[in-house]
Amino acid sequence: MKTYPKVKLHIMHGNHEELYNALRENRIDLALNDQRRMFSSEYENMVLIDTTLSVLINKDIMQKQNVELSELEDQTCIVVASSTQIENEESYYKDILGVRSPLHFVNSYQEARLFVSAGTGYMIYEGTSDGDYYDANINMIPLLKNKEPLKRRYCAFWKLDNSGYYVETFADILKEQFHNT
Repeated sequence: MKTYPKVKLHIMHGNHEELYNALRENRIDLALNDQRRMFSSEYENMVLIDTTLSVLINKDIMQKQNVELSELEDQTCIVVASSTQIENEESYYKDILGVRSPLHFVNSYQEARLFVSAGTGYMIYEGTSDGDYYDANINMIPLLKNKEPLKRRYCAFWKLDNSGYYVETFADILKEQFHNT
């Protein structure tokens, strides 16, 4: 706003599919989202950051330096998703991340943490520091897939036919902010 005071910025909050559809239907100019599909040649796909994923799991169930996704197949994976997004999240967890565990869907992060704390499953968590998850009953363990850290990629997306100075400048500002964190 300091650099371009006359530009009006409107922010839309939504889950992955809502933002994807809003971009596709020209209701938004740019989406900040995780990458769940292959990059499309119809869009500018600017990679902002790759985040490392961890597992939150009850300390009595597991205490390790890291854990392979395949080692969790006999545990339930707790997933936060609204009732309208269960099908999309199930596809993401199974097809993209490669989770083979049974999935249990809950409505909130707090509910998920309670299930994890009680030892009824694990939760995939973005990050490697104890930030806001801390619970004396829970371990945070870096998550591996085929001996490599499992990551989630965040990107700025916009249609190539909607590319312009302000959209591209805003995307560059986003990229700079992510690289400074």
